[in-house]
Amino acid sequence: MKITPEKEGAVLVFDEGETITAMFNPNKLSFSKSVDWQPGNANQRDVPELQFKNGDSRTLTLDLMFDTYDTPSNKKIDVRDHTRKLSHLTTVATHGDKHRPPVCRLSWGAASVFFQGVLQNMTLLLTLFMPNGTPVRATSNCVFREWYTNYADLQNQKLESSDVSK
Repeated sequence: MKITPEKEGAVLVFDEGETITAMFNPNKLSFSKSVDWQPGNANQRDVPELQFKNGDSRTLTLDLMFDTYDTPSNKKIDVRDHTRKLSHLTTVATHGDKHRPPVCRLSWGAASVFFQGVLQNMTLLLTLFMPNGTPVRATSNCVFREWYTNYADLQNQKLESSDVSK
């Protein structure tokens, strides 16, 4: 699986040179989507009518494993050399004049790009250490939140229905 961030200083232009390739493909992908339904005012009713307000963007949750212990060399490198690239996706630093973390595209094999969003939450768990304290195995739980421009989202809407056009 690959995570490709936006180019520095560009919007929705992706930098293949900065692609993060998972050391191990995740064993599961969890997609979540919710919508906002507001109850209407309904005196003396048990079940008020619900009115649709808006949808929330989807989220994708996955675990990525990083392991430098099983490398052929005797000198084991710090696994954080790999996880720093992932945690960098949660920062504003060095992402140009966007003043926000980059949008990323996630791709995997024949599925190509299957999700576009921002890294909303990342939890890093270091699980194996060398005798000198160097971490050599880590699991990162990542939550990506779907992200599109307002223009791209509006292109997908069918705004000619009677409840919208009136």
